[in-house]
Amino acid sequence: PMVKGAQRLGASGLCEGGSLEDAQACVNEGQGSSLSFRFFVGKVRWGQGQLDGELSSGTWFPVRCSEGFVLDESESLQDQPLWAKLASAVGGEVLDLGEKYDLL
Repeated sequence: PMVKGAQRLGASGLCEGGSLEDAQACVNEGQGSSLSFRFFVGKVRWGQGQLDGELSSGTWFPVRCSEGFVLDESESLQDQPLWAKLASAVGGEVLDLGEKYDLL
């Protein structure tokens, strides 16, 4: 279901933006599952070239995952946060750093 104000992210079926009220209406009207939505608070903005520099320095670890991984409907409140599950699935340096800094 499309939420008013949401923008598709390529052909993935994922979207960004939109209103919480419209998402709630989609669920209430039976058009979608409440587990098909993820809301993140806050935003990071970079100056020109800043993100490239941070990626080059290893500040960020971009990883690919499937739409199903992001919208896993089996998630419960007792499970790890999405980013922690992703770090565990990716493993390697991402997992090592998460454990080193007690983030997992």
